[in-house]
Amino acid sequence: MKPSIKLGLCTLLVSLLLISAIVPAMGAQPEDKNSVSVEKTLEHANAYTMYFTAENTPGFEKWNGASIDPKPLELYDINGTKLYYLFSVKKEENVIGKMKVGANKKLGASVLTFEFNPIPMKVEEALKKSIEIGMEEYPNCEISSTVMVLYSYPKIGAMSVVIDSRGEMHRIIVDAHTLETVPDKKITETENGIWSVYEQLSDIDVDDNIKKWNDCDKFTEAIKNANKEGISTSEYIAKNQIFRPDYTKTSSKFLNVPLYGGETTFYCAPATAQMIAAYYGVQHTQDYIYGIMDDGSGGGCTIAEQLTYYKSSDGLNKKGSKEDTSPQYSEAVSEIDHSRPLRCGVTGHARVCTGYLDNGYPAYLAINDPSPLGQGSQYLEAWGSVVNYIYVRD
Repeated sequence: MKPSIKLGLCTLLVSLLLISAIVPAMGAQPEDKNSVSVEKTLEHANAYTMYFTAENTPGFEKWNGASIDPKPLELYDINGTKLYYLFSVKKEENVIGKMKVGANKKLGASVLTFEFNPIPMKVEEALKKSIEIGMEEYPNCEISSTVMVLYSYPKIGAMSVVIDSRGEMHRIIVDAHTLETVPDKKITETENGIWSVYEQLSDIDVDDNIKKWNDCDKFTEAIKNANKEGISTSEYIAKNQIFRPDYTKTSSKFLNVPLYGGETTFYCAPATAQMIAAYYGVQHTQDYIYGIMDDGSGGGCTIAEQLTYYKSSDGLNKKGSKEDTSPQYSEAVSEIDHSRPLRCGVTGHARVCTGYLDNGYPAYLAINDPSPLGQGSQYLEAWGSVVNYIYVRD
């Protein structure tokens, strides 16, 4: 661990600190035997991009002829452990996509997300602001680390760990899109906050995830070797008897659901409902939807409150809508096959599932995400992050 930097009144020292905050952080947790090197993650990123573009996979049309920047942004967990490498996909110097690739086998599928037409982040501004807030709130403090974090998946921010004059630790987190300060408290259905990806992993999850990563690694090697031999990946795998015999049975379907960004920090649920409603030809504002969902307590909306809109005659009037707190991948596939987009939640955040892509290594859901604010984002996400559904049905 690198020594912390003490902040005094010296202007020069402050300037140097602000500059140093832009590089990978100090004080990060040590890596373990399951850590994955940036070189290995780049191999996976290149191989999967090669595979999906060669297969003419929907969404990857613009990625033909693109390249992956070999210098990713490092993303950490809020506990200080390296989490993902965020690679930029570039074409003619323009960033046309992003890929989150796991920095540890314990996270499961190597390539977590493929994001299309990403909204630029304010990385340097967020890093500097997190330090400035720490200096202002805790005079004569020490900054033990400053990193980019996934503070509430999939939201990204800058986090400075501050040691005050009494030796107490404080985390200052600034969102990388809005530059708003994020409260350092546990996220709930109704209140903004943060949560740790690593702390949610159980021993069973870890064992299963390491197996998933190993399968992704085998698949990556198969893609690379098939390319060297000038044959398709399916031919190579069949010839070498890798994986199950029917692995080439790729299935996919995507629904045309419009993308809307949330209009406030707690409007992810209304924005999600607005997207689903628009798919069915119903035009409601987020304020109107929130007015039906909110029970008067304010803040974010619980799943029960969200269901009120989907089922209400004043809302979407889908009386058969219901919650599922033990979601399965196959259930999302069934909904999409019946041309029904569904509300697809991760911890503290609502999104729309608009499709799926499955060749087994791994399986992906297509997501319309109301974050970042006012814009939203679209990406493919490897199965494993979803914690609940709302099926929107007649």
